Amino acid sequence: MKKKKGRIRNLILFGTIKDLIDRYEYSELQEELGCLCKKDALLPLMQDAYIQLKAVIPETTDRTVQVVERWEYCSPMIDMNCHIRTRSGEILSPVAICDSWPELMSMPVYCLRRLRMTEKELLAGILWEVTYYKDSYLENRGKCNCKLKTTEL
Repeated sequence: MKKKKGRIRNLILFGTIKDLIDRYEYSELQEELGCLCKKDALLPLMQDAYIQLKAVIPETTDRTVQVVERWEYCSPMIDMNCHIRTRSGEILSPVAICDSWPELMSMPVYCLRRLRMTEKELLAGILWEVTYYKDSYLENRGKCNCKLKTTEL
């Protein structure tokens, strides 16, 4: 129990992914996305991911997302720096290969306190995660089966 309390003390809760995506419009994330995404070709895919995720109806889950390193400092720049865990702390998978967007949207997001990350940087990183592996992204997009909201970005 002592180990878990120490781990939790070193984390900051940012709310759920749905909270973050509802808080910011895609247009507000351009600077943060530009820092992560060196290829402009990925930006339309991230915008599509934003639209799709915003339309997802969250499903209850007992999992959480934990970010342990900034994307800019990782090598490779993806995978286990941002991963899904059980509430007891067991690492399950990278967010990049999460197979349920409805569950992902309801997951609380924790970051290591030392990362000094803004909410917009965090949301940009999560958008990058879900689009990083195009096959996984397209599979999730196909399973999503959600109605898009008609709001313009």
